[in-house]
Amino acid sequence: MKLLLPLLVIICGLATAQDLQGQTGGSMPLALIAAAAAGDAERVGQLIRERTPLDAQDAQGRTALLIAVLRGDAAIARALVAAGASVNVQAQNQDTPWLLVQ
Repeated sequence: MKLLLPLLVIICGLATAQDLQGQTGGSMPLALIAAAAAGDAERVGQLIRERTPLDAQDAQGRTALLIAVLRGDAAIARALVAAGASVNVQAQNQDTPWLLVQ
């Protein structure tokens, strides 16, 4: 699964191969975004426990929480908020998780 997450990140347009270059392991900030995009609640929980930065942003400025909100994944969104993810981090298109759930 660890090898699939970076591939999923690239396929979903969350990052380019250059963005991922040199970033490996379970604490890679983009891994949290990829896990949220995949709806992988177990992996999101694991990355939260590993203290992966919750508000890391992809190339478009999206966080794992914003991705979860866009997907309508309430369980992952709740887990990220409970862990301390900000609801106010703004993506490049000005979206924030807070604005989208209003």
